[in-house]
Amino acid sequence: MGNGFLIVGECKTQLSKQEIDRFLRRKIKPVQRIFSGRAVFPVMVGHAVTSKQVQRYAQERGVAVYLSYQFRRSSRQP
Repeated sequence: MGNGFLIVGECKTQLSKQEIDRFLRRKIKPVQRIFSGRAVFPVMVGHAVTSKQVQRYAQERGVAVYLSYQFRRSSRQP
């Protein structure tokens, strides 16, 4: 049985290259040190991006990016 992987995420109103770099530096690197040997899946969710290049920038650094409108609301009411 494998070790699996860790999903580490952060939400921002505006995603920017600086926010991606900060996320990698402050969240992902410490998690990788603590859980060395386990795969980490970094993901960021945002409402908007500051430029068209942000998603490509994130992808090049191994960060999955989702925009809030890509998620559907559940049809069930609480």
